[in-house]
Amino acid sequence: MTEISRAITQKSFQSPQQEAIISLMFVSQQVKAKLENLCETEKITLSQFNILRILKGVYPEAHPRAEIRKRMIDKSDVTRLIDRLENRGLVRRISAEKDKRHSLTVITNEGIELLERLNVKFPQAHDEILEKFTKPQVLSLIHLLKKFV
Repeated sequence: MTEISRAITQKSFQSPQQEAIISLMFVSQQVKAKLENLCETEKITLSQFNILRILKGVYPEAHPRAEIRKRMIDKSDVTRLIDRLENRGLVRRISAEKDKRHSLTVITNEGIELLERLNVKFPQAHDEILEKFTKPQVLSLIHLLKKFV
């Protein structure tokens, strides 16, 4: 019995494919939970962190909501997430020049500062998550995961 099968109290699997999929789902949730906990130290969600990261990547330019959504890992309700970030002063909406009905979102200095505080914590979290892997194993894992897309 593997660690994962013990954790989910499943004695056996119907096939290696089923075990692989369930294992991926289980590990994915564990990784996400660890990173969510890290984001909670700044009172934001992992999805909000992702939006800030995307906006910092194009700073000082702004991005339309559709472009942010396209680049997100978790395609959550982007409008609601941006609303919450805006309420905290971490992003700001500006009217699009071509069509005033549409808005663009830009990260604020406060958003950049928060992102920088989190960015110094993430490498340690990544190391902890992958602590049982050697560097060649991490590279193999990346190679295997790329086969999904």
